[in-house]
Amino acid sequence: MATARSTHNVLEVVCSDSPAWRDQGPSRMEHTMKVAALALLVTLFFASTSIAQEGSALSFDGTDDRVTVPYDTSFPTEVFTASAWIKLAQPAGRAAIIARGEDDNSFNLSWQLYVTRDGTLEVMLEDSNERNYCYPLNNCAPMGICTVTGDLFVADDDWHHVAVARDASGALALYIDGERRAGCEGTGVPSSNNFQDLSIGCTFGTIGPPPGGIEPPTWFFPGLIDAPAMWNVALSETQIAAVFGGGIDPLSAALVGYWAFDEGTGQAVADLSPAGNNGFLGATPDVDSADPLWVSTPVSAELVLINGNILTMDDDESIVSAVRIVDGRFVAVGDSMGEIDPSAQVIDLNGRTVTPGLIDSHIHYFRDSHVPGYIFSDIETTFTIAALLDALTERTTSVPAGEFITAFGRLRPAQFAENRLPTLAELDSAAPKHPVYLHVSFDGPAVTNTLGKTFFEARGVSVNQSGTFNRGQAAPAVQALFGEYTNDDALRTVREYMQFSASLGLTTIQNFSGCGGFGGRVGPDILCEGNYFDLWQQGELRVRVRTAAGATGTNTDAAGIYQIVPNTEAARQELQNLGGGDDWLDFTTTGEFVVGRFGDTGAPFASAYLQIAERGWSLRQHSISNAENNAHISAFETVNTTVPIADLRWALEHVFSISNNDINRLKAIGAGVTVQNQQYMIGRSGPPYRNLVDSGVPVSGGTDASAISPMSPWISIYHMVTGRVASGAVMNAGQQISRMEALRLYTRGSAWHTFDDEVLGSIEVGKLADLVVLSDDYLSVPEDEIRTLSSVLTLIDGRIVHAAAEFSDSVGLDVAFLPGDSNAGGTGDISDGLAILDTLFLK
Repeated sequence: MATARSTHNVLEVVCSDSPAWRDQGPSRMEHTMKVAALALLVTLFFASTSIAQEGSALSFDGTDDRVTVPYDTSFPTEVFTASAWIKLAQPAGRAAIIARGEDDNSFNLSWQLYVTRDGTLEVMLEDSNERNYCYPLNNCAPMGICTVTGDLFVADDDWHHVAVARDASGALALYIDGERRAGCEGTGVPSSNNFQDLSIGCTFGTIGPPPGGIEPPTWFFPGLIDAPAMWNVALSETQIAAVFGGGIDPLSAALVGYWAFDEGTGQAVADLSPAGNNGFLGATPDVDSADPLWVSTPVSAELVLINGNILTMDDDESIVSAVRIVDGRFVAVGDSMGEIDPSAQVIDLNGRTVTPGLIDSHIHYFRDSHVPGYIFSDIETTFTIAALLDALTERTTSVPAGEFITAFGRLRPAQFAENRLPTLAELDSAAPKHPVYLHVSFDGPAVTNTLGKTFFEARGVSVNQSGTFNRGQAAPAVQALFGEYTNDDALRTVREYMQFSASLGLTTIQNFSGCGGFGGRVGPDILCEGNYFDLWQQGELRVRVRTAAGATGTNTDAAGIYQIVPNTEAARQELQNLGGGDDWLDFTTTGEFVVGRFGDTGAPFASAYLQIAERGWSLRQHSISNAENNAHISAFETVNTTVPIADLRWALEHVFSISNNDINRLKAIGAGVTVQNQQYMIGRSGPPYRNLVDSGVPVSGGTDASAISPMSPWISIYHMVTGRVASGAVMNAGQQISRMEALRLYTRGSAWHTFDDEVLGSIEVGKLADLVVLSDDYLSVPEDEIRTLSSVLTLIDGRIVHAAAEFSDSVGLDVAFLPGDSNAGGTGDISDGLAILDTLFLK
């Protein structure tokens, strides 16, 4: 069974024989273990908030970087403790953290603490007979019994404190984050060759491969190391827990090396211990290719929000006034924060309403953020032509003259009181120096202004004299725009789209499909999915990304479901190569098609779905009509008799209509439903929100933006609450739900479908600190004003990604998400991998 998303990276449990697709449905055992992990996490937060890797650290390239500390007689050999803070992705081979060895191209090693190619913490000793002993997995030489008492996996791109201690009896223990995870008795005596230097980030010498010859000759560390230390005694578990929780006492007589790495520049590395064992970057004291890089690391930030109207969305739907955040997690939620750290940042919310970060469980985010031109996002909340033109004029102030301003989807004539699109002349008046292109739905109609008309006609595209394109005739115009579109443009629109998301309070998205659309295709140089992976690697995401592998087709064969299986398996492997996925970016599901096409009820669904279930994967199936619902649910039921699907969190998508009987069939097998507001723009009824919520079946909220729906979750929530469509007519009478129920669909409901329910979806102690401070009180504003709600302050991981004027000066937005944050994936050169990844999805 593949593992689910970890409650906390420190305590991730891997229960698979092969590399796991982390976002699959958890088994009951995994759920139990994750709940226990969460409880321990909360304990750790309250026990200590001091983290040693603050300030600066060293970044090692995994190729030749090291820190050298010349030999000193104080260096311990037989009895010792060594520790460090590390942050690395999955290593390609073994990755040494701290080691004693002789730089003479021989295997003169005393001991080293390292990570295996599988991401497991180990220690190696070389005894006086120069035999290698690896602990605790015993893959180097025979040894005594070593007991593993906890998870030893540390290659999850999160900070961990690691330590090894060996006492005079030969008893050895490994520690992760202050916990003893493995121990051995009677280990061999490490060799004590003279003049053995200390190496941080690699092992000295040219190390021959162990039996099997699978390891590279040198073991260089890829990632960050901070605050390595060494003692000439074996610290106890209590003492190591104290080091983890509160730092190191630099005056301890047993301390023979403590390199805080706080210099931030230069070649020297100061030892803060009484021994004074100073070191230097690289292989020589001078600048050389083996020098690691100084990087800033995020300070252990404490943030307190007070005087708010905070809708926690916990089980009791509690409303509190304050929260306290440390290191990206909620550590206190209530009306009293007790004694606040004097250094904490305190934000007075002045009574504003706060919700958990909103989660869109079905959106075409990659496609809609890769559109040509400068995005005209504010068009979603304009309801008259005059308001649209005012918003367009405002947009021109932030776009260079001569550049296109565009809107793809996200609008329809019905949203405007005039029930029409703006004219060419009106667009000219609002944007005289900018070409404009507004495109309705997938295939038009569309309208442009004079500068836009000139652009299109110069490229052989026919435009009506009025500046319009009839429905079905806009594809050449879209392709002409894509023809001018570069990947630099794409990165700009992605950043604009993420910032727009943050301004709405949208903090997590479940993406479906790749790029291209609206009648055009992106060029081969557009990375599409790869741009998000690139931004993830660089720590520049402003929204949590969950994505799916999917395609359309009619065939299944011996190789698997049409396109899905090879796409998914290749994408999983590529993600592993890039860092493995984390709480910021990961794969979660397959769909929204794995076989069949729109409206298809006769495809071999059961055969295709069984292949998904056998692999332990989630499935999300596009389904609109009652006939489609029946076909898909019947296939779900067939598969469920062979492979239970409840833990895989399968769901039907859209369900404009669905009978109570079909809802109950889904509930019986543990499947769910995701609902969107496509009918809002179309002007029809559905989905049956009331029936779905009352049934108890898992339901989540989304938009299916942007071709046929606006991206704003508040417009979707307005539709759920009022039953009204864009024209203002009530078209879903009797199926309205309450404001709190609608908010729940967009928080806890969506978190269930994205496998984030244990870390997101509510404001509770231990969960990731994603929250939204709203522009008005969601619970009391007039119904029509729900549509125009926005965020005045958005936090993801406790870091500010959006702040309106009333907060921007006081919260220090300019320092949020500094390079080198925990918002980053793997390491290394990713350009080739991104290009490969981009080919894995059908456009």
